[in-house]
Amino acid sequence: MSNETYMTLAKRLVQPVRDAGKEIMQIHAAGVVADTKADGSPVTMADEAAEAILLHALREMAPDIAVISEENAESHRLAPP
Repeated sequence: MSNETYMTLAKRLVQPVRDAGKEIMQIHAAGVVADTKADGSPVTMADEAAEAILLHALREMAPDIAVISEENAESHRLAPP
């Protein structure tokens, strides 16, 4: 990807990032409760909601980019390009 392509993607991701932030704050206002992931680390509904918003946006905007995300342990096994 060229620098120009990265900059375009970054600009397009501003709104999904804002949407994820709004969702996080709404969940936070209702009271955050953490669950425990299989690896023993904590995860909240806010974590999962934000990740879903951002992964959806990335799939729509840049489907060829492999995403390794904190909440999706399966993604940690992805091989480097």
